[in-house]
Amino acid sequence: MNRDSVADLAGSNGSNGSNVAKKGVFWNAIGILTRQFFLVVSSILLARILGPESYAIVALAGVYTAFATLLLDQGLTSPLISKKEITRNFVGAATTLNILSAIAIALLTVALAPIAGRALGVPALEPVLCLFAVALPLKALSIAPRAILARSVNFKIQAIIDVVSSIIGGIVLIISIMATGNYWSFVYQVIAVDACVALGLILSVKPPLPNFRLNLLSGSFMYGGRVLISNLLSYGVQNVDNILVGRYLGPVELSYYSVAYRLVTTPVQLVGQIVSRVLFPVTARYHNQNKPVDGLVGRVILITSSVMLPSMAFIAVSAQDLVQAVLGADWSSAALTLAIFAIAGARQTITTLNSPVLMGIDRTDILLKFSMLAASVQVSAIVFGLQWGINGVAVCYTTAGFILTPLIMRIQKRTIGLSYRRQMAAVLPGLHCAFWVVVAYLVLGWITNFGPYITLLTGLILCLLSAVLVLWACHRSSIGSEFETALKLRKRRSLNNGAVSDSDSGGAI
Repeated sequence: MNRDSVADLAGSNGSNGSNVAKKGVFWNAIGILTRQFFLVVSSILLARILGPESYAIVALAGVYTAFATLLLDQGLTSPLISKKEITRNFVGAATTLNILSAIAIALLTVALAPIAGRALGVPALEPVLCLFAVALPLKALSIAPRAILARSVNFKIQAIIDVVSSIIGGIVLIISIMATGNYWSFVYQVIAVDACVALGLILSVKPPLPNFRLNLLSGSFMYGGRVLISNLLSYGVQNVDNILVGRYLGPVELSYYSVAYRLVTTPVQLVGQIVSRVLFPVTARYHNQNKPVDGLVGRVILITSSVMLPSMAFIAVSAQDLVQAVLGADWSSAALTLAIFAIAGARQTITTLNSPVLMGIDRTDILLKFSMLAASVQVSAIVFGLQWGINGVAVCYTTAGFILTPLIMRIQKRTIGLSYRRQMAAVLPGLHCAFWVVVAYLVLGWITNFGPYITLLTGLILCLLSAVLVLWACHRSSIGSEFETALKLRKRRSLNNGAVSDSDSGGAI
C-alpha cells in the first residue's frame, strides 16, 4: 500500500466486512436520529417562543447555512469517499480548498447581507448572516475528517460526536433562550454545534495538514462537480420557495410556511439519509460486480414506502390537531400547509431513492439532466402558486412533484430494468396502509371530541394498529419475505468502499 495513503487514518475496517456493515448502519442511524431529534425539538421550541412574527429570521438563516454548506463541500466529499485510494496530500489539498472557499463565501456574505435583509424585508437578518459567515471555517474544517471516517465506514465516531455536539447545542439553546428569548438563540446553537463537531472530528481523525497542491484535485472535479450541481439544484428547489414567500408574502406567512415544511421534511430527510448512505455504496458494489440492482431497489422501495406512506398520511389527516398540540394556537394557520406538504413528503420518500441509485451505477449524467429539468418545473410551479398564498405554493410544488414522478419511474426502468409493474407493486402495501390510516383517524374524530392532545395520542395508536393490521392481513407474505431478504443482504454485504455523505443524498427529485 502507498505509504502516503490515508487508508488507516480512521482505523481500517477491512477485516470483517459483514460486521463493519452491520455496525456502520447501526451507528449511522443513531447519529442521524439524534441530529434530527434535536433539530425538531429546537424548531418547535423556537417556534413556540418566538411566534410567527420572529421565526422568519430562523427560517431564512437556515436557508443560508444549508447553501453555504453545499458550497463549501464543492462535490469533493464524493471522491474523498469513493476513490480507490487517496493520499494525505490529496486530503490536505481538499481541506485547503474548503478553507479558502469558506473565507471567500464569508467575505461575500458580509458584503451582501445588508442587501439581502432589505430585499427580504427582514433587516434583522443582516447581523445574523454576518455572524454565521465568520463561523464558516468551522464547517470547512469538518468536511475532510468526516469523509475519512465515512470512507473507513467508521460511523461510530461520527455518531458519538454528533450526539455530544447535539446535546451541547441543546444546552446552549436553552441557556440562550433564558438569557435573550429571541432568534439569537438559534445562531448560538448552530455555532456551538459546528465548533464541537469540528473539534471532535479533528481530535479523533487527526487529518493531514492543509497544503497547496491543488493540482491533485483536478481529476475529481468531473464526478464531484455533477453531484454538486445536482445538490445545488435540489437546494434551489427546496429553498427558493422560502425566499419568494418571504419576499412577496411577508415574514409571518414565511413562518407558517417554513414550520409546516420543516415538520414534514424532517422525517423524510431522516429516512432519506439513512437509506441513501447504505443504498449508494451497495448499489455501486452490485454495479461493479455486474450484478443486477433492480431487485435491491425494489425491496428498498417496498420497505420504505410501507413505513413512510402511512406516516405521511397520519401527518396529513391530523395536521390541525398536530399543529395545535405541538406548536400552539398561534400557528393554526400552518395546518393546511402542513397537510399539503405531507402529501408531497409521501412521494419524496420514494422518488428520492433515485439519486443514490444513479450515483451507484455511475450515471450522474442522467442525475444532472433530470435535476435541471426538475428544478425548472418545480421552481416554475412555486412562482405560479404565489398568487394564492402559501397554500397555493404548497399545492403547486406538490403537483409538480407528481408530474415528474412518471419520468422518475421511466428512468428506473431504463437504467436498472425495474418495470413499471414492479414499481407500482412495491408501493401498493404502503398506499393501502395509508388509506386505512386516514379512515381510522377521521372516524375517531367523528365519534369523539377529546381535544387536540388526547385525539392526537389516541389517533396515533389507532393508526399504528390499523397500519400493522393491514400489512399483516393483506401483505404479510411480500413484506415478510422482503424484510427477511433485506436482513440476509445486510449480513452479507461489505461497505468498505465508503458511504454517501449528507450532501450527496440530494438531487432535485
